[in-house]
Amino acid sequence: MGKKKPFSGKQKKAQLAEKKSRRRAAAEARNDSDDDLFGTFALTPAADTSNPNRTDGSAGEYGDPNDAAAAAVEPEPGSGDPHDSAGTRTRFALLLTKESKEEIQRRIRLSQLPLEPRSPSSVRMALEGLHAGKTEKFLVRPSWDRTTTAAQLAHAEEAALDRYVHDLHAESVAHGRAGPSYFEANIETWRQLWHVLDRSDVLFYVVDVRFAALHFSPALYNYATTELKRRIVLVLNKCDLVEDAVAEAWAAYFTRKFPLMLVVSFRNFEATTSKKVHRRPLRLAIGMDQVLAVWRTLGFPGADEWERMLAERSAEEQERGARTERRGRTMQDGEELGAAEAEAEANDTESPDVVSAGTGPSAAALPVTTIGLIGQPNVGKSTVLNALMGRKVVQVSITPGRTKRFQTHYMTPQVVLCDCPGLVLPTVAPKALQVLAGVYPSPQLREPYTAVQYVAERIDLVEALRLTMPDSLADQHPDAAQWSAFAICEAYAERRRYMLARAGRPDTHRAGVEIVKLVVEGKINFFLCPPEDSEEPEEFVTTVD
Repeated sequence: MGKKKPFSGKQKKAQLAEKKSRRRAAAEARNDSDDDLFGTFALTPAADTSNPNRTDGSAGEYGDPNDAAAAAVEPEPGSGDPHDSAGTRTRFALLLTKESKEEIQRRIRLSQLPLEPRSPSSVRMALEGLHAGKTEKFLVRPSWDRTTTAAQLAHAEEAALDRYVHDLHAESVAHGRAGPSYFEANIETWRQLWHVLDRSDVLFYVVDVRFAALHFSPALYNYATTELKRRIVLVLNKCDLVEDAVAEAWAAYFTRKFPLMLVVSFRNFEATTSKKVHRRPLRLAIGMDQVLAVWRTLGFPGADEWERMLAERSAEEQERGARTERRGRTMQDGEELGAAEAEAEANDTESPDVVSAGTGPSAAALPVTTIGLIGQPNVGKSTVLNALMGRKVVQVSITPGRTKRFQTHYMTPQVVLCDCPGLVLPTVAPKALQVLAGVYPSPQLREPYTAVQYVAERIDLVEALRLTMPDSLADQHPDAAQWSAFAICEAYAERRRYMLARAGRPDTHRAGVEIVKLVVEGKINFFLCPPEDSEEPEEFVTTVD
């Protein structure tokens, strides 16, 4: 074996640069040959001429009307090329609209203007105000038969998505709107939803009760009930983040709008008084009895087994609570925990209610009903699935898009749960509202000030965060300083001591992102109400330490 030839650092850099250029050229060639939607829809929405100095996020979302590239659909920042099949993370990444730099700068300038408080009716929102025109049409999977090849079906699906996105933007231009808000443009995520719709017998449509009108799509409902003949159960999740009256108002609203749809309220957490953890997970979710009652109403098999499983969990929880109470009294009296109770506590584990697919003699003999859990990202579909299973079987995260591919789990020998990745359906809602609803990853926000402004104009955000006027504004305008979204972020950065390392100024971007996360996590209580609610919604102000 001969001596190795020396390889300098300069040669290594040249080699890496050559590889990078080859990959870039291959990606450009693939995009050109596929004729995908990234460079196709350079449409220019009509400019918002009603008030050029202000925006509530519902108009002018694409910025300068002369900037055609602002309306193009591009990968979410940091998500990579979705056509790269090398890994699941990039292949199933969120693919949302990306704004231009000019649009971002315009929003930052607008966020520095004084806030304009909105009326209480601005927190009421109907389905008709969020879904109009082409957004009322669901993207249906192209038809196929046994003679259709996989390549032909894939090409037809991509072409259908191209036409769907093109029609959305074309209609927005024709009606003078700024275009649809964030929506999923990754064909792989659409395929996951189509698979779940096809294989499910009943659909659990999970929505966040705080933004129920935004998360519910009438187009998807009409397609599933009319074309696929599926029964739909609306699950109002995260009811612990609103008062019972708000959840009941949304349940009544959807029952009136869709009489054939069953509605249940669900909560898997409870509020705490701790400053570190404001929500604590429940061992037995509240709403399981409603789900069982709905299951009996639908008439699907497996209700008796489901009821037996819930009774066992309830008995286990009561026994666990009794042991905890006895242990507390024993420790308070200064006695040691008995050996029997210590052994019982050590052996206290979750009951394995999971039945693997195809195992056991009854798995193939009994009729099986599949429940598909669908909905937008970050509404809690995986959390609901874990609660139904009685144990953690899928990963959950506050970051949208945690679930990449649909997963199936046997809850009982006759009931299968199918978890679907969240898909952002097109609406005409403000993008700021979508950010607050959690459909866009808050750490990847290019500017959080528009979302902060949306909240600050509807609730007393300054009081909720216990802020004082920033020093920069107080010095410039000692008598007439006014709050703006940018000033709120600056004041919060000063309070939390978020400073830029080099410039020494408050890190307003970091502060704004954290404020948005507080809203998404429910630490700042902000929600929408149905329009039919006759009473004024109460103002909830949560003090954040």
